[in-house]
This record gives sequence, C-alpha cells and structure tokens, in this order.
Amino acid sequence: MNTETMDHLKEALLHELDQALQRTYHQRLQEILTDLRIHYAPVSPEPRPDEIASLLLHHGVLHRGEMPAIEELREAFERWEHGLLGLCVRCGAEIAPDLLQTHPTATLCPRCESRSTP
Repeated sequence: MNTETMDHLKEALLHELDQALQRTYHQRLQEILTDLRIHYAPVSPEPRPDEIASLLLHHGVLHRGEMPAIEELREAFERWEHGLLGLCVRCGAEIAPDLLQTHPTATLCPRCESRSTP
C-alpha cells in the first residue's frame, strides 16, 4: 500500500474514531486531545495521525468502556501501531484500499471474509 493510500486510511480511521467517540461518549476527538495536552503529555498544536494513535493507545483513551465500536477501533489503532493496518489478520494479504476507505477497521480481505460467512 503506498504512502498516500495509507495516509487516507489513517485519516478515515481517525474520522471513524471521532464519530464513535461522539456517539458513545458525547465527546469529540479534539476535546480528548486537548485534555491529553493539558493533563498528560505535550501534544503539538496539530499532531500527526501517527502521534494521535500513539497518544490514544499510551494513555488508554480507548479503554474507557467495552463498546463494540470503540473496541474495534482500539484494535485497529493497535494494528496501526504495529504496522499491520490494512493487512488481513488471517492471511496477511493487503485489504483493498477502496474497502478500507469505507470500512477503515476491516480486518479480513474479501477472500477470507467470504470463507467466514456460512
């Protein structure tokens, strides 16, 4: 996956996180980053997506509750941190960028997904 595609995927994942945080906790990602900046860690005014992922994981922001959408996002951010975002968790194949743009937390390539459905 090229750098531009990966950057779009990371932006889509952060957007998905922002939406899930608003639905679940009635709090925007920017508010959480401001809270981290004030209380825990120096955060640059406009942190890069990679910095945001590290901060969220390091400070346990995504462990606030066991909501399925948040759990799915936490796992996606962990894959991001380990360089595995966009790769199928079963076979390791690259997941198509168009699928990731619509579902940035996807974990299976279409071939493995089709094997999972009865």
